[in-house]
Amino acid sequence: MSCADDHDTESHAAEAAFWDMHEQRLPSLYARPHDWRLVPRLAESLLRPRHRFMRRVMRRHAADVGTLLDVGCGNGWFCHAAARAGIHAIGVDVSEVKIEAARRLAREQGVESSCEFHVRDIAEFSPPSPVDLIVSLGSLHHLPDLEHVLPAILERTLRRGGLVLLCEPHHEGMAPWLEKFVTWFANFRGGAYFDTDLYARATSGDAATDVNVRGESPAGREFFGTQVAMADVVRTLGLEALEVRFFFYAAGHLANIGYVYMRLRLVRALTRLASPLLAELDAMLCRWPRIARHAGEAVWTGRWCGPSDRRDG
Repeated sequence: MSCADDHDTESHAAEAAFWDMHEQRLPSLYARPHDWRLVPRLAESLLRPRHRFMRRVMRRHAADVGTLLDVGCGNGWFCHAAARAGIHAIGVDVSEVKIEAARRLAREQGVESSCEFHVRDIAEFSPPSPVDLIVSLGSLHHLPDLEHVLPAILERTLRRGGLVLLCEPHHEGMAPWLEKFVTWFANFRGGAYFDTDLYARATSGDAATDVNVRGESPAGREFFGTQVAMADVVRTLGLEALEVRFFFYAAGHLANIGYVYMRLRLVRALTRLASPLLAELDAMLCRWPRIARHAGEAVWTGRWCGPSDRRDG
């Protein structure tokens, strides 16, 4: 085995261990959240525009989708939702604990017969037959050498003319003005209003303590920021572009400031009440190209033409 193979094996093991730990520690993360996604009511409000867009995409192509593959499925929530809509869903994840949770939730929701879950590296997985839709919700940017690995994954798992639905990071970090504002606010009156200690621990990635589960996974830390931008990767896939939408320019960051790290109860309550409007306004602003370039996430939808029919742009 070569040094490169040893590194890949170690990286895969570290990634699986991180997500195993993440699933096991979810109760403690929800008990003292470090991000708005771990505040259920807040997350539901802020994610609503993105989920509405994804549901619209699924409805529009319902006649074309009988099977799907969810790359990095986690606890399987998307697979469960697809199964309830009559789609046979296959979920793949490196975390055995996440897959156990996905199977348990499928049983509890009565969709076990329409779902299957596998503890595998997606780079080595092949479904019994090519699927109609590939879904990735924030997982692809964890894969090394993505611009070369992803086309091979599509060739092996997706039928020619099949669809892709990719929701991945678009801009790393905040817009410059927002980053300056957060820095100023974090230092304003020390920790009187803002939980600067939690904010520092959540953003430092300190692997010496258990707060490392709050940050990016090992693969994400190693490759995000150094790999080819997702927008560039998508352009090389030979997709017939259907639609691209951007989300989370400022809404998530402002929710963290006003709720997650805020000590004042009144501000926390106002932030929670304003979150639906904040999410809708944020989604509208992200339609402007100058705003979208700093959006945190992009959702790409396209039809895969196959390697022999690849197109530029």
